[in-house]
Amino acid sequence: MWEMGGGFTIKKHMIITLIVIAISLFAAGCTSTVDDSTETIDDSTGVDEIKLTSASNIGPNVLTSFNEEVESPDIDPTAYIHPLASVIGDVHIGTNVMVSPGASVRGDEGQPIHVGDDSNIQDGVVLHALETEEHGEAVEHNLVEVDGNKYAVHIGDRVSLAHQSQVHGPSKVGDDTFIGMQSFVFKAEVGNNCVLEPVTAVIGVTIPDGRFVPAGTVVTTQAQADALPEVTEDYAYRNTNEAVVHVNELLAEGYNELHEPVSHISANVLTSFNEEVETPDIDPTAYIHPLSSVIGDVHIGTNVMVSPGASVRGDEGQPIHVGDDSNIQDGVVLHALETEEHGEAVEHNLVEVDGNKYAVHIGDRVSLAHQSQVHGPSKVGDDTFIGMQSFVFKAEVGNNCVLEPVTAVIGVTIPDGRFVPAGTVVTTQAQADALPEVTEDYAYRNTNEAVVHVNELLAEGYNELMGEAD
Repeated sequence: MWEMGGGFTIKKHMIITLIVIAISLFAAGCTSTVDDSTETIDDSTGVDEIKLTSASNIGPNVLTSFNEEVESPDIDPTAYIHPLASVIGDVHIGTNVMVSPGASVRGDEGQPIHVGDDSNIQDGVVLHALETEEHGEAVEHNLVEVDGNKYAVHIGDRVSLAHQSQVHGPSKVGDDTFIGMQSFVFKAEVGNNCVLEPVTAVIGVTIPDGRFVPAGTVVTTQAQADALPEVTEDYAYRNTNEAVVHVNELLAEGYNELHEPVSHISANVLTSFNEEVETPDIDPTAYIHPLSSVIGDVHIGTNVMVSPGASVRGDEGQPIHVGDDSNIQDGVVLHALETEEHGEAVEHNLVEVDGNKYAVHIGDRVSLAHQSQVHGPSKVGDDTFIGMQSFVFKAEVGNNCVLEPVTAVIGVTIPDGRFVPAGTVVTTQAQADALPEVTEDYAYRNTNEAVVHVNELLAEGYNELMGEAD
């Protein structure tokens, strides 16, 4: 669906701005622990009984000076909350909402948080907000108003929050809007029928209805927001959100129909785009951390290390292949657009490797560093390093490549032996062909080899622990 045009390089001062904001938000957050007691709550929220233990993924906020009442999530029974997602505090989750592994909807500081009907919260998404109350008094500048009611975060109906995106309050997102992968919304309002393409940021502004933010763009002034292009009839991604909403409604329905609880390693559910149930094929030398998720038609090769918070989700596009001696680090997402519909292959959402077709193909000895994402249709060649918080979509990355941290590669082919400098967004083939080569004196020439070796040893060590535990 996505084929971005026009290259864009994130300016250094924009990166610094985002880092400063991230540090500020981290400092503003709060951490709590829950004791090992088990409690049953019946609050007519749509979840008749919520078991609260130290490991519960759905639970109330804690009492603080900025939250003097305990609130439990209000979750519609048609919604699906994956057991590796977290929903806390004064949160409303509407009908047919799909909340995927690794997502965090945390209403324990700013509240309430509202997620409208038929919306979806994908892998690694964060919804959180600055405090909205202090010693019983409302902090008005940290609230947004919708239909006469006030919220910390308000997500409208039929909204897609794509993998690893974040909406941090005070913010609101209108109906029928798509928030792209790794995008960021803070102290902002995004209108109805908008599209934030991947790796964008919207900070402190109002995006008018029916506008789109091109990939890699950081919007921090109202003048920028008002000048954004309109979503026209011929805009390539005009119907993307409608399709994504439909897929996630079917996934929520499918998971809710399962008769057994979902574990962190599980089969896909039956849908119109997956008419067969497939279970992950995991080599016994690989290690899958219990706080990561591997679902569906996924192959995990020898000595692969899958770290906490990673999501390898083959329940839409499949198969997903992870080659031998590769590593999938903390918070990484592997997912893909649907590759089948009513038994027919969706060819443009597949990549070919050695005569076989895949939704995502990760080669041998590849490092997918912390919080990076490879979204299919995509393939990554052997001996390649995908840097921290980097993004690959509808792209092919060659052998012996390096994507430095906070880069994006969208809709292009990166030739063998090239590197993408930190902060660069590559969206045209001309940009890709002009990338610098990995030379003998390139500073990170041997980085991937070292990272692969470390993770092989980690996988081996963790597997030995598991053997001792047995």
